[in-house]
Amino acid sequence: MREEFSKAHPLGQLMIMIALGFGFMFVMIVLTLIPLFVAGNGLDVLQTLLSADESDPGSLVYVKVLQITQSIGLFICPYLVYRYFGHLPSYDHGFTTNRVLPVLLFGITMACAFPLVNWLALINSNLHLPEFLSGVEEWIYSTEAQAEALIKKFLSMDSAGDLAFNLVVIALVPALSEELFFRGAVQPIFQRWLKNGHLAVWVTAFVFSFIHLQFLGFLPRFLLGAVLGYAALWSNSLLVPIIGHFVNNALAVITAWFIGEESLATDYAFFESDAETHLYAAISLAIVLAGMFALQKLRVRLPDKTTVQSQD
Repeated sequence: MREEFSKAHPLGQLMIMIALGFGFMFVMIVLTLIPLFVAGNGLDVLQTLLSADESDPGSLVYVKVLQITQSIGLFICPYLVYRYFGHLPSYDHGFTTNRVLPVLLFGITMACAFPLVNWLALINSNLHLPEFLSGVEEWIYSTEAQAEALIKKFLSMDSAGDLAFNLVVIALVPALSEELFFRGAVQPIFQRWLKNGHLAVWVTAFVFSFIHLQFLGFLPRFLLGAVLGYAALWSNSLLVPIIGHFVNNALAVITAWFIGEESLATDYAFFESDAETHLYAAISLAIVLAGMFALQKLRVRLPDKTTVQSQD
């Protein structure tokens, strides 16, 4: 079976991993909920998950744990299947001294990208579809409102312990799991299939943004996915985009800690649109472009036969 998976068409491998991801996610969620239902708290957790009900703050902790197990099942388990069951090409995930500078450079770049991400979110939040798609637009805004309500509950922090827990749930776990899956497996699959590194980056970024099903944040997430994709492509490392992804998410959590979750406008947009915001976005864009240019110049090509051969 291992040989069949390795020799399957890249698109077939991708479909298998997606199916496995949903299967693993279902198993992980069930395993997480079984103790809660035994203890009589399962329905409370599901109600909090579906409605962001704040009547039982303790249930929110369970929802966060559920979020972690969901990420493990949906993203990390399929990546492990891809790497160790199929033993197929991917970017390297080890740490070497020649990666210190790329990691630092990209981490700083992603920190400076925050104003640009916010500006893109402000633009995206004004999404309006043609009249004949009014039903779709209503669904988008409805689901976004539900997601925003839950996100604000997630970002409600009363202590340093809450901040630390949120950094794990919202920053560390998504950075690790999503980068392993999208940049560690999906992007190499598209790169081998399309025979072009640039196309692989942008197609993966589209899938990365689309799969979140939060379309009022599609644009910033899509461009972030592309930046993360190029970080993996040019550094030949998963560590670089993982660190960058963590920095981006951690900044959002830390910002919410200082300004309070009630001050948040949307999932991505933290501040109102004004001339100052546009100026900061322009400066942020310039820094991001300079940082990515420098990262491209520092690109690392490793002799490891399991790494992806760049075709760009």
